[in-house]
Amino acid sequence: MSAADETAIQALSAAGAFCGECGFEPGDRGCPDCERVWAGYVKALRAAGWVPRTEGLIEAADVAYAEGDRLYDEQGFAAAEAAWGLSTVLRRMADPSKTGQDSAATPLTQSGPAQPDPTAEADRWNAANPVGSLVVAYPGCRPEGNPKAKRLTTRTRTKASVLGGHTAVVWVHGHGACIALTHVDRAQEGGAS
Repeated sequence: MSAADETAIQALSAAGAFCGECGFEPGDRGCPDCERVWAGYVKALRAAGWVPRTEGLIEAADVAYAEGDRLYDEQGFAAAEAAWGLSTVLRRMADPSKTGQDSAATPLTQSGPAQPDPTAEADRWNAANPVGSLVVAYPGCRPEGNPKAKRLTTRTRTKASVLGGHTAVVWVHGHGACIALTHVDRAQEGGAS
């Protein structure tokens, strides 16, 4: 039995589902007949199409990544990078260690953990990295999320700023759009990064 199935059984118990033969109180565990009934409910839910959120996100991430590979083979990197980026986002949503939340029980509509202040991020970047700094930028997704991620060794052409009130970004030579600071690493002068 998966952890998601066990969570579903706990929810059924807490909601008052039981076998009808025991002295059940909501939240009780231990009656073998109740355990059998709950396992049957979970099996029926899965047969009806219910998938725990985490499993659904991982499956969607796999599909998005495979689509990115297909697009890469057929049309090149620019066509594939959005699919690979989506795959990375979905995997992060499915992994509680990356979000600090129990993703199996957290609806997609929750805002999640507090995000860093983008203005402070831009200010820190600007204090340490003047315009013209040598950087390695990842316009689509970082290589941790996709080994085929585009890597651009270049220089910044602007100070970091805040895009739309939510994301610290910088513009670099050789790319036509701004790039989130989370996708830009300072490189060492002389070749090593």
